[in-house]
Amino acid sequence: AKRYGSRSKEIGLGLVTGNTERRNANAQADAQQRTDLDRLTAKAQWSYAEQQNAPGNWSLTERRLEGGLKYDYFLSKRSYLLVNTSAVGDTKANIQLRYTVGAGYGYQWVEEPDFAFSTEAGISYFSESYRTAVPDNETVAARLAYHLKWVISEGVDFLQDVEYFPSLEDSGDLYLTKDSRLRVSLTEKMFAQAQWQLEYDNTPSPGRERIDHRFLVSLGWTF
Repeated sequence: AKRYGSRSKEIGLGLVTGNTERRNANAQADAQQRTDLDRLTAKAQWSYAEQQNAPGNWSLTERRLEGGLKYDYFLSKRSYLLVNTSAVGDTKANIQLRYTVGAGYGYQWVEEPDFAFSTEAGISYFSESYRTAVPDNETVAARLAYHLKWVISEGVDFLQDVEYFPSLEDSGDLYLTKDSRLRVSLTEKMFAQAQWQLEYDNTPSPGRERIDHRFLVSLGWTF
């Protein structure tokens, strides 16, 4: 089967100085390999930030590492079976490891060079372990997701991925992520990216907020 796909890396750095002293960094990598029969998608992201409280005294404001892998096997031109897994560690959210693994069914509604949209539904094992003495959370959850790519104009792309995990054992336990990206090509291989990540956990670690927003600006390369 003929193979085609895409790979990209993004790096962002930030520095605020003066009355506020803050520094941050983030790095991401995305890859997708596609044939007429199957599709493999992988992603990884690292974020770190700290702020100075007094000369020589810095406090951590973010340290997060995540990765994900998904394999799709096409039953027809549009429908496919999938298996997927993801892992997240987030110091400020008190997450030692948030882990999911599951399987499901997807449908590729559109797959054109300038627009692609797919939806997915399945079942996942969902597990959270914490950095402090909080009981681990394990559940069987449904997984609902969609993936969107829209070429707004030449050199300007919008991408969005949403995943929703409602527990099948506890109706009050749900987790949702949304990753929205606007990319503007600077050269044939280089692009600038503005990104908004939203994360909602209805049962966070005690003392933590349910909603996290991350706004990132970075430079990226495709290869």
